[in-house]
Parts: sequence; structure tokens; C-alpha cells
Amino acid sequence: MKSGRLLWGIFWILLGCTYLAVSGGYVSESALVVLITLWPVALILLGLNFILKDRWVFAAVGFLVLVGTFAAALYQPSQLGLVGTNQKDTVQTTQTRLEALEKRIELTVDTGAVALDVHEMTEEQSLVDDVFVEGRNLTGSISVSRDITDGVAKLVISEIDKGSRRADFDPLVIPRNVSKRSVKILVNRNLPLTVTLRSGAANEKLDFSKARLEKLVVKSGAVNSQIRLGSENGAHKIEIESGASNYKLLVPKDVGYRAVSNSGLTNISFPGGSQVVNGEMEKKSANYESSLSKYDITLRSGLTNLEIATY
Repeated sequence: MKSGRLLWGIFWILLGCTYLAVSGGYVSESALVVLITLWPVALILLGLNFILKDRWVFAAVGFLVLVGTFAAALYQPSQLGLVGTNQKDTVQTTQTRLEALEKRIELTVDTGAVALDVHEMTEEQSLVDDVFVEGRNLTGSISVSRDITDGVAKLVISEIDKGSRRADFDPLVIPRNVSKRSVKILVNRNLPLTVTLRSGAANEKLDFSKARLEKLVVKSGAVNSQIRLGSENGAHKIEIESGASNYKLLVPKDVGYRAVSNSGLTNISFPGGSQVVNGEMEKKSANYESSLSKYDITLRSGLTNLEIATY
């Protein structure tokens, strides 16, 4: 058997074993990313083929190089704190204490591909904290920064790697694997709240039914999202900018809502008439004008489905 064929056989066996380990959740998907970045190893093997005349010496050295390459790919994600579903969860928690001068909260959440769960705290916890964060199986560490100016607490929740910068997120993560990386955020239910969410591919479960939400901005990639809204009096705004996504909004029966889209590829599904206003599709509920609580929803998205249902 030629040494080249032997090495190619070993390579495909190792690659198949690595894929099975990733699919089974024993190692992170990032192992595949690391393998791609190690492509210069192929050049090293090609050079060894020219230098080493003895084919068995070449086969032995090539075998060690291949094994070392795959070992490095599997080891590197573990150093980054990435784990599979069959391994013990890596859990991080942090929180910020409520201060007397706070009158409102502006919250920004900046993450990669995650399962994102946001809902309000209990009444008792809202008297003590303004935000609580729990992250599982994240690439880096959770960072919460806060700046309070004129009673406005500007909170930024982000994922930071060891180099004190925003983490580089795994490009191979797809929605079915998002649940391995999750962020849960509890927000204060007593203070007026503005929320901005920036994420990659995400599964979102957002519950603001008891919170005093004034504005929600979603800027993300492909998203599957369920958002439960409350009946706080006043005008509330929701702005969505995303790729191919599916959104389901749950609103109380007595709340009015209006949705405006500037994309012909967006489907808006809820009872009510529709009309074209200034080139944009507008659709609103029958009680929009008379309701004391109303939501204005703006869609600036690609292929997106928006469904609104009452509870």
C-alpha cells in the first residue's frame, strides 16, 4: 500500500470520528472551525513527501502530524470553555443592584447565536436588582456594564472573550444547535424599560407581560422568536430588523396593535384590514384607535413571518 493512500485513509477516518463526536455533543462544533483554520498542515505533508524518500518514514511522520492536528482541534475548543450537551454545563451568573436614583432602564443585549430567554423578575427581586443574567456554555464570559445618567441606567450585557473584547462566535452554529448556548435575563418589572437585542441565529423567548416595556428593538440574523407583551397604558414601539425569521407576538385582548412593513416578502398574520401607505404595507387591529394601550410594530426585514395572537 502506498503511504499517500494510507495517510488519506487515516485522514478521512479521523474526520469522520470528529464529525460523529460533534454530532453526539461530546465536543463543540468549534472543533470543525479549528480544523478549517489548520489547512496549512496539508502543505506541510506535501513538503514532507518531497523531503522524505522512505515512504514508511513519511507515513509515520505524516501519521503523527495528522493525529497532532486533530488533537489540537479538539483541545482548543475545550480551552475556550465550550462543551457539548453530554458534558457538564458551564454556568455563569451576574447581576446589578438597583440604585435609588434609577428612574428607567435602557438595556442592550449583544450576543452571538444563542437560545435567549428574557422575562421580568418577581416583585420582591425587583426591589433589589435591576438585571440578573445567567449564561450557559458560552464562548467567553458575560459582562454587564452600567452607566447611570439623569436617572437613566444604561445597561449593556455582552459576551467577552479572554482578550477583553466581544467574543468571536462559531459560524457553524445553526438554529437546531443554538440551545447548547443560552442566555437567560431577568429584568426589573417596576421601572420603564427600553430593550435592544443584537444576536446571530437565535431562538428567543421574551416575556414582558408584567414589565413596563416602552420600546423593543430586535437586530438579528435568522430568528425564531416568541414575544409576550403586556397591557401597560400608553404607546409602545417594536422595531424588527432581521434575516429570514419567524416572530409570534402574544398581546392581551384589550390592546391595540399596528404593523408596518416595507418588504414585499414579509407576511403579517392577524385579524384586521390592511392598506398600503406611502409604499409600505400597514395592518392594524380593529381597536387600535380606541385602545389605551397600543403597540406600533415596524418590520425592516427580509423573508419574515409575523403572527400576532391574543391571550
